[in-house]
Amino acid sequence: MTDTKPMPKRSRVAGFTRARIEYLQNQYTTGNPAARADLARFRRAVGKPLGATPETWQVFSQGFPEELIGRGDAPSKAENAAYHAITLYALHQQSKTDKYMHVASKDEGNRLTTSPGLGDAIRQLANPANPDESKAIMRRFTAITTAQTFDALVYHLRGLIKLFRTENIALDYGRLASDLYELQFPESAKSVRLNWARQLYRTHKDS
Repeated sequence: MTDTKPMPKRSRVAGFTRARIEYLQNQYTTGNPAARADLARFRRAVGKPLGATPETWQVFSQGFPEELIGRGDAPSKAENAAYHAITLYALHQQSKTDKYMHVASKDEGNRLTTSPGLGDAIRQLANPANPDESKAIMRRFTAITTAQTFDALVYHLRGLIKLFRTENIALDYGRLASDLYELQFPESAKSVRLNWARQLYRTHKDS
């Protein structure tokens, strides 16, 4: 039996993830102790499967779309994507009480601001003035795009997220969740990687 992927699911994964993170982010940056505890639990869950982190289940499950919930012993692809995006966000936001590490597209009158994708964020991180540093960042990008398993991908993302945090580079985690969802399907994984490369090198060309 092969997986089928109705396209609307990607948007629902992104929408849920954005809403959950924006709530936690707003609460955390205003000093809410419950949000601080929630993010600490998600941060400790980075790299662990959803089934192994019961301390995150209540907050993660609130408002999760019924049609995206898994029916078997393992998490659904949608649960996998949203959960890992939230844990990575928790790592990214750590100790950043005065900055938003998640940003999404905004409608500003007649102009729509575009949220940063993973390739955009990596380009901000790379330093053209320091070739060795830039090469090291590109090696990390290569490791992500050539990861053979989902767990390996999350592992390599974790290292990048720590660098984003150090340099105050924000990311749209709804967009990342959508990408993580699509990466679990062979027919769409290539397009996700191509889009990351386009973000990275288009920005490089225009800078």
